[in-house]
Amino acid sequence: MLCRFFLLKKGFKKRIFLFLFIIVSVLGAVYTESYFSVSAAYADRRELMVSGEVVGVKIDMDGVMVLGVGSVACSGGSKEPSAGVFKAGDYLLYANDEKIENKEGLMKAVEESSGEEIAFGVLRGGKELNINVPPCLSAEGDYKLGIWVRDSTQGLGTLTFYDPESQRIGALGHGITDVDTGKLASVSGGEICRANIGAIVKGKKGTAGEMLGDIDFNDKLGTVEENVKAGVFGTAQSNKISGKMYPVGSKNEIRIGEAEILSGVSGEVREYSAVIEGFNPFSGDSSKCMVIKITDEELISKTGGIIQGMSGSPIIQDGKIIGAVTHVFLNNPQKGYGIFIENML
Repeated sequence: MLCRFFLLKKGFKKRIFLFLFIIVSVLGAVYTESYFSVSAAYADRRELMVSGEVVGVKIDMDGVMVLGVGSVACSGGSKEPSAGVFKAGDYLLYANDEKIENKEGLMKAVEESSGEEIAFGVLRGGKELNINVPPCLSAEGDYKLGIWVRDSTQGLGTLTFYDPESQRIGALGHGITDVDTGKLASVSGGEICRANIGAIVKGKKGTAGEMLGDIDFNDKLGTVEENVKAGVFGTAQSNKISGKMYPVGSKNEIRIGEAEILSGVSGEVREYSAVIEGFNPFSGDSSKCMVIKITDEELISKTGGIIQGMSGSPIIQDGKIIGAVTHVFLNNPQKGYGIFIENML
């Protein structure tokens, strides 16, 4: 009897498990179908002017960013007025209720303090703090805090799209992080300008290649208003943006197989052959949703594959823009990651 009861109970568990599995599977199918239907419907309503032009991106930080702290040579010996007070990645926004616009503004506030304690408004990890620090008088006769700061950053990247309806532009496909702190730069503004490519450093296994060139600040294509994980965004000067109109391809339209990227690495925007090797619609990293491999022999000969400055290069498949190049694999520069275009919109 005991054995029979056990067998019945075991069979009952199997039936319950099978029933729950069917329910979960159906719900999963409904969720997936609904999710992709929404994506497709959204994409069908949109067309973008797709660029691929190499541009210069300059962002002005919100306040000044602390890179590190150090000592100050004073008449009475070495002092560290900011040690244990400021941290790398802090943004100094205000000094005695006066907004800090740049490094020069910070230096002025410190000098005018005459050594008295300065009340700083600081942004740290998304939270605003009030921190008071007294500068010290250096051996040279001026007042110092003993910190290294940065108020702007700039570099080359690729303009992905221009939306004629909203005048919005998007570039890079990933946010700009500070090279010293690794943190996403908080911006107060900036510019996207035309750039002149001077030289190409080819990528090779273990080393990322890069574009070298100059930014033409007199030829502005638009402003920078956002620097987020999905890219750099702003408002365009529409009469200066050129490109071809493409419909937006949704996540569920992407397939493993042939594609193209648009890049101005040769001085003019051209199509280069590539292959989508994999993609994940539910990737936890919005800028690493696809794996793309460059197959164009001319581009490989010129750059080695994907190099710095190609971030934001549009990915085209089946006549639609589906994403943009974001990262290179250091162990194989012909491969890299891409972001879904929907993540940039």
